[in-house]
Amino acid sequence: MDNEQETTEPGSGGSKPWADMTPSEKAAARRENAARRQAEAAAAPSPASLPEVPGPSEVPVSTPETAAVSAASEADQGPGETDAPLDGAPATDVTPAETGVSPAETGEPPADSGEQSADKPSRRRLPAPVRWVGELLIYIVVALLVVALVRTFLIQNYVVPTGSMEQTLEGGDTILAWKPAAPERGEIVVFRDDYNWLGPAKPVPRWKELLGGLHVLPPQDEQYLVKRLIGLPGDHVVCCDAQGRMSVNGVPLEERDYLYQTSPGQTVAPSEFRFDIVVPAGHIFVMGDHRNNSADSRAHMCNGTNPTPDLAFPPIDAIQGRTFAIMSPPSRWRTFAIPDTFASIPDPGGAPPPGQSTWTCPLTRG
Repeated sequence: MDNEQETTEPGSGGSKPWADMTPSEKAAARRENAARRQAEAAAAPSPASLPEVPGPSEVPVSTPETAAVSAASEADQGPGETDAPLDGAPATDVTPAETGVSPAETGEPPADSGEQSADKPSRRRLPAPVRWVGELLIYIVVALLVVALVRTFLIQNYVVPTGSMEQTLEGGDTILAWKPAAPERGEIVVFRDDYNWLGPAKPVPRWKELLGGLHVLPPQDEQYLVKRLIGLPGDHVVCCDAQGRMSVNGVPLEERDYLYQTSPGQTVAPSEFRFDIVVPAGHIFVMGDHRNNSADSRAHMCNGTNPTPDLAFPPIDAIQGRTFAIMSPPSRWRTFAIPDTFASIPDPGGAPPPGQSTWTCPLTRG
């Protein structure tokens, strides 16, 4: 009983013995103690927030050396700095939205969602042989297009059909010719065989017809002749003077530089037949350099006793090109210029005749 009287209610804050308290004072002391315990329980940390207590094997042993290292590490750490997370601690992901830096500024490609990747079609590269064949076909088409443009507007190649231009050109030579401009006397011209001097056309392979249609080769439905242009519309061409020379508009021609040579230093005559003609308007007068082996304008001047001016003078608009070089065979490669003898020929006086005959048939030799 003495002990009960000497004790007080724990936490009551009073010094009055419990036995001396009245019932009302005991009730108040109990309420005060209950409120205090509730406040202490609310302020106490939860078990989840308490740090994990290492086991006996994980407790670091503090020695003077480890304490010195720890102090030096704390001294090196700047204000506001925190230690790196311990091994095994989860890393915190920082998103661009949290940092305020966009993927474009960091140089990293934006990550595609699974749905976006599934929607994008997969691109498969073609096998290397297929790519090579495709590139080769493109190169071939481009090359054919370039060749067609060049041959349509600038240069065309032709094959010499006969030996009438020997030895300047041989039959079978491939020549290069500028596309038509104003023709000049003395040029080697390529012209259509509008008058059928060559006779019926020979059949040509289908592939040549195709390339002709693409302008890679000359049109294969036409035949072409190669001769030297002697007279333009209105020119007065005469053969021959006392020295056996032809003349154009009164100027004799010195033709030894290009006429066919029968032996070194010996050339064929300019013409075995005498004639005196004026070239009709819109036409030309042509001759081969191998004069005694050329069916040129002279060979078509007469049909028996009748002059045939409609066959002797090819139309000037039939000219397809002006030869400037032999392309093949390579051993015969050379270029051509207009012979100097044509430089001094004046233009004809007066308008050329409309095509009437100015000669008699048959032509006489001499």
